[in-house]
Amino acid sequence: MKTPFLAFFFKLSLTLSLSLFSFATTAQSLSKDKNIHYVFQDSIKRPWLAAAEVAGLNIMVNRYNLYARPDVDFSQISWDSWKENFAHGLEWDWNVFGVNFIGHPYQGSHYYNSARSLGLNYWESSAYTFMGSLTWEYLGETHYPSGNDIATTTLGGMFLGEVLYRFSDLIIKENTVGFERGVREFCGFLVDPIRGFNRLMTGKMKNFKRYPGFVKPYFDGRFSAGGNYYTKTLNSTPVNAGMLLDIELNYGDPFDGKTIAKRPFDIFAIEAWYKGTQDTLSKNHLSLYGYGNVLLKDISNLKSEHQHSIGVFHLYDYLNSGVVEIGDMGFTTGILSKFRLSEKINLKTIAMIGPAAFAGSNSEVIDAHLHSDDPTDLRDYILGPAIKTKLETKLEMGKIGDLSIKYHRWDIFVASGPEGKETLQSFTFEYDIPVVHPFYLGARFHIYNRKAHYDNFDDVKKRSEELRVFATYRF
Repeated sequence: MKTPFLAFFFKLSLTLSLSLFSFATTAQSLSKDKNIHYVFQDSIKRPWLAAAEVAGLNIMVNRYNLYARPDVDFSQISWDSWKENFAHGLEWDWNVFGVNFIGHPYQGSHYYNSARSLGLNYWESSAYTFMGSLTWEYLGETHYPSGNDIATTTLGGMFLGEVLYRFSDLIIKENTVGFERGVREFCGFLVDPIRGFNRLMTGKMKNFKRYPGFVKPYFDGRFSAGGNYYTKTLNSTPVNAGMLLDIELNYGDPFDGKTIAKRPFDIFAIEAWYKGTQDTLSKNHLSLYGYGNVLLKDISNLKSEHQHSIGVFHLYDYLNSGVVEIGDMGFTTGILSKFRLSEKINLKTIAMIGPAAFAGSNSEVIDAHLHSDDPTDLRDYILGPAIKTKLETKLEMGKIGDLSIKYHRWDIFVASGPEGKETLQSFTFEYDIPVVHPFYLGARFHIYNRKAHYDNFDDVKKRSEELRVFATYRF
């Protein structure tokens, strides 16, 4: 298992590296920076302090695990365990879905922001994320190092890390003082603890500054509360109606004209929801997905009212609906468009397609105990590279309401699990009607299709349908 994984891992890494280098070179030749940005990039970089902090995080987590869980031996590292890990090499792990697709990315966000909050940029901080994950896998525990953990910690950590960094930046204002400043710094610490810690240690919590040449980004969102019900499930087990909480956040405007060259994540959008539905997987479900620009170029015709931007985007999906589990992360190309149909009606579209470095989906033919002797390994999903397609359209009609249609598709080529391919499709139809500004009432109908073709198992075709009804506050 070691050799096939190493070959797959290094081929994938080389392909992504060459692709990103090509994208970066192209973007650099297309545009010049106007030095007007959404966030302040510290001119003082502290790379060695960032490296020490990443190492310190790993030591702290290892010591915590050692004392908090003395009944297990995975934290009892030694020279012998290190030598054995290097001799064995990378393998696939069999942890549960949430650990691999949200736990490791959140851990990676701490590595990322150790560097990001000490003056390093997106790409530089990404290197620290990779090194933090790599050293943890080989030196932080006695389990054999996992290649998929390195990938999800790095790619997911980059995404979540930059999102959390920018959210905290929206909260913190260094031109405020007194009680307001204290509240802002505290809330920023809660959003991004590593940045808050570094601000405290470097004295930035007491700084009073104004930053000319920086503009406040466009920012909007919504919070919804309601209920959901599965009108059709993937199996015969009934799924009850449940509570639903949903939040959606949009940062930046791809067509604002304030910068020619967008920095990474000057534009991003995320949606997260919590559902308290009893079903076959668990009682509570948390999902989070979104995208952020890595490179972006406005290609709009100045003589036209329609606007378009093309670029490379960082994707992240962690979908745990209770009936299905889907996770992926990677880079893709895409185009964002805004069509002005009339004075009060706009049509916004998103079209993206590209490789997902790692993706996973729950499968009924997976048996973790055939691959792992650890009773805590309960992986019920396949893993492998994928092609991700994302098509979204939103018709904004003012007082009439908003109509949204979304289509997401994952073509996963199984690298860990039964040999074969899985095709997953998600269709979403939503209508929101204004009641009293800024309150709306809405309904969303979601269809999920799954087709699995395995070499040594029968093909699988399943479908689920979900209805959501909710009230929304927009901000």
